[in-house]
Amino acid sequence: MVASSTDRFNGVIAAQAIKTPCKAVAIANITLSGEQTVNSVAVVADDRVLATAQTDPIENGIYDVSTGAWARSADWDGNRDVVSGTFVTVATATVGRNPYYQVTTADPIIVGTTAVNFTLADGPNVSYPITADEITAGKTTSDIDDAFPELHVLRYGSALNATTLQAAIDYWIAKGSGTLDLAGQIFDTGSTEITINWISQNIVPMVLEANGAVIAPSATIDSGNGYGLKIIAESVLVRNKVYQNLKVKPSSGDCGGIEFDGTGASGGQLYRQTCNNISVESVTKHGWFLSGTIFESHWRDCNVDIVTNESGQHCVFVNEDGNDASAGDGSSLYWSGGTLSGGENNVRIDGAGDSFRIDKATLLLAGKEAYLGSSSGNLEQSVTACHVEACWSGASAIASASWVNTTSQSGIAMIGRGAIRDCYFVSTIDTLRSFTRVSSVGEVELSNLFGVTAECQYVCEAEGAAGTKITAISCEIGGVGAVAVFDTHAAANVSYQAIGCAHGGDHSSIKTFDSADATPSVSAGNNFFSNSTGVTITQFDDGIAGQAMDIISKGATVYDTSTATRLVGSSVDITTASGDVTTWLCEVGGTSSSVWRLKGFVDVSVDNSAGA
Repeated sequence: MVASSTDRFNGVIAAQAIKTPCKAVAIANITLSGEQTVNSVAVVADDRVLATAQTDPIENGIYDVSTGAWARSADWDGNRDVVSGTFVTVATATVGRNPYYQVTTADPIIVGTTAVNFTLADGPNVSYPITADEITAGKTTSDIDDAFPELHVLRYGSALNATTLQAAIDYWIAKGSGTLDLAGQIFDTGSTEITINWISQNIVPMVLEANGAVIAPSATIDSGNGYGLKIIAESVLVRNKVYQNLKVKPSSGDCGGIEFDGTGASGGQLYRQTCNNISVESVTKHGWFLSGTIFESHWRDCNVDIVTNESGQHCVFVNEDGNDASAGDGSSLYWSGGTLSGGENNVRIDGAGDSFRIDKATLLLAGKEAYLGSSSGNLEQSVTACHVEACWSGASAIASASWVNTTSQSGIAMIGRGAIRDCYFVSTIDTLRSFTRVSSVGEVELSNLFGVTAECQYVCEAEGAAGTKITAISCEIGGVGAVAVFDTHAAANVSYQAIGCAHGGDHSSIKTFDSADATPSVSAGNNFFSNSTGVTITQFDDGIAGQAMDIISKGATVYDTSTATRLVGSSVDITTASGDVTTWLCEVGGTSSSVWRLKGFVDVSVDNSAGA
């Protein structure tokens, strides 16, 4: 029985014999702070952890986990708490060394002064003999540490470097099945690009479970053109692979994050690849570079942070050869959740026949618009429920806060056909001219897009070739800079329609038409005064389909509805006096070709108080 008091007859402290079980044991040096994963076990505040292999063995012992710095546990913080031979149990079954550890340091032991060493005293699964698959792969007993099971990264090397990590990955590929456990370790990979090179066809479900492991290059990789991790299909079909709970974070040097290469030497294919909870931080090149044939693949809750705004570098980049639909099964890439921060284009899709969907992500634009391009328009792009911000992230080391692209400052560019739905747009530092830019050869839907920013003028900058059709549904733009739903200066070949949309503009005062303007522009708002001098109006310029407006007459204003083709709703002209109100609805939008229908006419000279 474990006791917390001294035996009154013998002066023996029973708690020196066996300690209360710990949740996890650290068999390598760890940072004694914060919630983390220790030897494949996630530990949180108030859990007990046994540290057995600190670089400074004086730090060894039992700790209480905290979100900040850890403190020694109450039964390991005094000079009467531990003696030579004290046992510590580990309650959570983990791979490797468990579950009984014994202090081997000679007495006396002064906690915080004496270096404390441990030995594994007893426990199941202590030794894992070499397997038949390992022998087939050319491993010998000298190549493995049998304290860890097959496919545990530390079985194939004790140094936390590129050699150990690459050896474990190479064996996992050679075995062709199972889950590779990176055990939450931090690997200093120097200037070496870690590769998962599928050289043989493999369609067996396999998992790389990092458990919070970090690939941490400490030098420039391949003159800055390499990646922390490269996954490549070497002229073969690779299917059903999962990579999760991993971080790529260089400590110094230039490199990108992760490359997916579906071309290999002779046209390989990456099919149904899944990436869960993967973070790429502090990279200077592409966060994710996807090339070749990659299809039906999914990225969930993955984050990217690029620390430079170097031209041509993006958080997610699908190159011009990517996702070739001619591969047989088409392409379908799905990015859901996570935050993408920085990069020239943030997200850039360049290709003929790409299909890319972004859902519930945060896009922090630093260089210019997110660019979803499909030159042929064969496959559909979509962006849904995203937060799009034109700004530099607060912690960014970027010196310049100006946009790279000064001619088209939109949030998302849709090149091809597709939809942008349920997104919120905001501009904090940089200006944002329009929520979206559509340059298409097909149909594009914009629905439920909204945001308030002083500079933003349009929901959509419309352009494109003949056959382009853009429909805006329930979109709203606020702020004093708002002009209209569509910017149509380059939309000669575009068909566009706004349904249930609204734009803010400066409504602190009602705008007044110029005295001699028979075709006044109505892009500045939805409420106007006609001029007091009186004029015959034949059309309204810069109308947006679906736009409604009220005009209060300040004098004898005539609306030519009898002969003009742009004002409809009456067989005779509408003649108003001061105080009369007409209400109009734009049926067909256009700079100088919009068509407006009269919805109502309030004649203040008529007493309507008794009803019709």
